Amino acid sequence: DYFRLSRGFFECTSLDERRKFMKCLFRIANASEKTSYDETEEIRKIATSLKLTHKDFIEAKLTIPDEDREMS
Repeated sequence: DYFRLSRGFFECTSLDERRKFMKCLFRIANASEKTSYDETEEIRKIATSLKLTHKDFIEAKLTIPDEDREMS
């Protein structure tokens, strides 16, 4: 289940690896030229489950140009 999957990933990765993973998720979401609001919110949930801070999430999100991010 989602909880055990995220907890397992958390336990076997460093903080830096989790931050890099967030950036990778945004690159994947943006592969279709736009990162949707729903994709952004799902990545936010993942960041929270991996015990990343809001600042960590925002830093990863900002790797995607403004024009490539859909607003709600």
